[in-house]
Amino acid sequence: MFGETIIGIADYFRPNTFSLYSILIFLTVALLFFTYALQFDKFTDEDQDDVTGNALIYLHYLIIFGISLITVSIKFIHETDANSWFAVLCLYCGVGLFYLGLLFATRYNKPQFKLRRSTILVFLITTIIGATACLIWSSFEVITILTFIIVAINISWLVHLNLPHIKKGILL
Repeated sequence: MFGETIIGIADYFRPNTFSLYSILIFLTVALLFFTYALQFDKFTDEDQDDVTGNALIYLHYLIIFGISLITVSIKFIHETDANSWFAVLCLYCGVGLFYLGLLFATRYNKPQFKLRRSTILVFLITTIIGATACLIWSSFEVITILTFIIVAINISWLVHLNLPHIKKGILL
């Protein structure tokens, strides 16, 4: 799905459309991918007894739908004919579904990476603030910058909380 998102944002990298916002859009997608990879490649305990992992399969529907909504909204958020409220709601519903899927996946985390209440609060508050601010100031530039900032804050928080384990080499 992230590959489809990269293809979806390719229009922002043409000579006549390339700008700082193109880079921010790409970085937003890259940070979402990094968040996903951190959760599923590093935090997930693959050696749990008595766990089938079926819920892990089904929670990916939330993540897939979220990434799809993000892709669709990024494709038409720059269009002047598009309804900016709809685009923002699509974008932040997608971000919300993505984070909700990650939230449900944390039940499979290694003990040292169990979900903290502060992480849920940070992700929830930043996403709501980002959506609200983008609805109020619904220009392409503001939406692009704020969405990048929100995703960057969330992944920074996740890395910050797990930095002691990263320093110990547990993630490597």
